[in-house]
This record gives sequence, C-alpha cells and structure tokens, in this order.
Amino acid sequence: RNKSKTTLGTPPISNERSLKSILFSSIASPENFKKSILKLGSGKLDEIKFSDHHVYSDVEIDEIIREAKDYDFVITTEKDIVKINKNIENLLILKISFNIL
Repeated sequence: RNKSKTTLGTPPISNERSLKSILFSSIASPENFKKSILKLGSGKLDEIKFSDHHVYSDVEIDEIIREAKDYDFVITTEKDIVKINKNIENLLILKISFNIL
C-alpha cells in the first residue's frame, strides 16, 4: 500500500507558489477537483484525467509514477487512492468533508 501518502489538511503547497504539482483523478467532475487545489494556492498545476470510476491499470500507475518525478507533489482524491496499489513519491490526498445541516 502507499506508504508516503499525506492527506491535505494544512497543505504543504499552500505557502509555496513556485512548486509544481500534478493531479490525477477518475471522478465525475475533475474540474471541481482542480479548482479546489488551485484555491489552496498551488503553483504550476498539471493534471491527468481518467473517466469516472476508472480502474487504473499497472501501466497507467507506472506512467503516473514516471510523471511524478518531474513534480514536487502528486495529488489525488480519497476515492482514487484506494485503487492505487503502488507507492507514489510525494503523494498528497485531498480529503473532502461536509456537514448536513
């Protein structure tokens, strides 16, 4: 399982605008995911989009790992991390919570 994952709470990216991050997801609204990361103050932000409910192949995970070497952080969602069975360096996981009032 991923040993180097971090959940975004007080994000390490929030104070450093020169950092490069890449995000990947297989969610219905990847544009909202990207907007959430941009609100945290990320510098350069690239993304890899997959279709909703995508099942990642080993080849795709290996490609994400290769791409990650060029970035300070790799960011994904809680929904996606459970589908990844390999270690990705500098991985951050966006945790979303909400309250029903």
